[in-house]
Amino acid sequence: MAPAAPVTPQDLAGRGFRRDPAAGLLTQNLVTPPAISLPTSPVTNSPPAKRAWRVGSAANAHFRTLQQAAEVAQPGDTVVAQAGEHGGFKTVRSGRKAEPITFRGEPGAVINISGNTPADHVLVRGTDWIVITGFTVRDAPRAGISVIDASDVVVSHNVVGPNGVWAIFTGFAPRVQILHNKAFGSRREHGIYVSNSRGPDDNPVVRGNECYANAASGIQFNGDCQAGGDGVIQGALIENNILHDNESKAFSLISIEDSVIQNNLIYNNGRTSGAAGIHLTDELGCGKPSRRNVVANNTIVEPRIAGIRLTDRAGENVIFNNLLVGRAIVDEAGGNQVDARSNVLIDSPAKVFANPELGDYRLKPMFTPSSGTSTFGGRMAPTNDISGAARAGFAPAVGACDVHCLPLPLPGMFDPRSEALWNAIPLSPP
Repeated sequence: MAPAAPVTPQDLAGRGFRRDPAAGLLTQNLVTPPAISLPTSPVTNSPPAKRAWRVGSAANAHFRTLQQAAEVAQPGDTVVAQAGEHGGFKTVRSGRKAEPITFRGEPGAVINISGNTPADHVLVRGTDWIVITGFTVRDAPRAGISVIDASDVVVSHNVVGPNGVWAIFTGFAPRVQILHNKAFGSRREHGIYVSNSRGPDDNPVVRGNECYANAASGIQFNGDCQAGGDGVIQGALIENNILHDNESKAFSLISIEDSVIQNNLIYNNGRTSGAAGIHLTDELGCGKPSRRNVVANNTIVEPRIAGIRLTDRAGENVIFNNLLVGRAIVDEAGGNQVDARSNVLIDSPAKVFANPELGDYRLKPMFTPSSGTSTFGGRMAPTNDISGAARAGFAPAVGACDVHCLPLPLPGMFDPRSEALWNAIPLSPP
């Protein structure tokens, strides 16, 4: 089986919703890969057939637990979890570049029972070329899904929350791809946390995720020099994410270099703390400032915290084509290229967006902000917007949505238990 291809921005547009009775949660419909035929006996002297192992209580299931299937899965195999509740699992062996081992949840497959050490429901550790897709993962003591000391792992189209510390966590995970997940209700920290680096080949892709109702930031990156390695995450592509209603920042970006942060929609974060919608900074005591990053065409609606903030010697960053509503850009470090013309500040979301109360942050048809620029500081603006629509010519609209932006997914709803706790938190003043 060919490796899972990165999800394109077009996949963000027009996805519907369904009620997940197992989780009590309104979620986006998940993309279900095509059904895979059960294996036949291999031909003599031929390579082993790729197998599909079914897990659940139905009569056609090969195993009762995901862990049993993980013990036997080989490169190219797919483990298919049937609808129902499942225990957590940890991977046992690696796939290969053209033959990943895929763990796929059918609609209604919920992982909500612990069993790993550390206490993460899905633990990809020391194994490469793994795909985790299509699950609802909740109630983990630590992370819903974690990827540790593993490379070329894809985590896509999962609904992860609520969980104890993080929804999705990675550590020392070169070339991880975190695509089109919902990450919400982390009780202690972040929705998605990408951490640690041993060398310059990090190149993580975090695309198309929705992160909300997390106790700290929606998404945090941290090279974390104190964990060993080079302490800098390099070459990240962070695009087309929707981050809203998180307690602290939308993006906390600590010690990252040569990365791109574009086409993200950010609103109503910093309820009780926080520094910025997008914060580029350094880890205390590391001396590894965030440098040479591009922050372009983001829509940032923040009534409480700075739209973009650069601190702790963050330098050589290029900031352009961002649409900021409420709060502006704060460059405390200096030495950054911040385009005074194409970064547009507006005082009220009602002046700009189609229906922000319902999460529709497309531009009003009659709203014509100053045109953006196709290039600034030697860097290119994205040619498509958050919905996948092509941007207009040499002078694209600023922000995540261009003038032909397609409808975006409606914002996620909290599960009933998390929503009750969330609504009980007093709203801090600006």
